[in-house]
Amino acid sequence: MDIQKYKLKNQGDHRGDIFHWPLTRAGIEHISIFHRHIGKKNYGHFHKGDNPSRDPERLFMIKGKMKMWFEDLQGRKKELIIKQGEVLITPKYIFHQYEILEDAIFIEPRIKTEEEFPDTYDYEEFIKLKSNF
Repeated sequence: MDIQKYKLKNQGDHRGDIFHWPLTRAGIEHISIFHRHIGKKNYGHFHKGDNPSRDPERLFMIKGKMKMWFEDLQGRKKELIIKQGEVLITPKYIFHQYEILEDAIFIEPRIKTEEEFPDTYDYEEFIKLKSNF
């Protein structure tokens, strides 16, 4: 399971934090900003990569902490804690779900919007793919 997590170097000073996130992809149209409260969960889902923003999906945790669960088509499972200053890269066809452990703000860069290129599928669809894998 090729999920990547790494911490960006905080280049801030006495005024506060500064994180530089090098994005090698060109054509980023916008950034989605998420503000989630402690205890909230998302509905689990995965992406097939039809939307280039989801192949892979990138997330940067500005503030807070979340627990994430992952499962691949081979049935391998993984759990990670994502904290302030960390980047998470999730490849397509990895089912993922989160729970907010501390009030959180995170961002996801988008090449295309979900409205333009729908690419979010539920667990039932994941199970169908898994059974054919």
